[in-house]
Amino acid sequence: MLCPRCEQGCILKAKVKAINVHFLICDECESFWFNVKDIGINNFYDYGSYMEEKNCCQYGMS
Repeated sequence: MLCPRCEQGCILKAKVKAINVHFLICDECESFWFNVKDIGINNFYDYGSYMEEKNCCQYGMS
């Protein structure tokens, strides 16, 4: 699926093991969503900001 925000990246499934969170993330702009039905241009989260908020290492995805 093409990212609706940047229109360049692909949406991939990911998990942050440290906080046991699953989500869908753009491999280009790092926008992410918790549910596939929520994927859209106006309701995304920024991966870096979210990880800072959770006091987590930014690159702990699997």
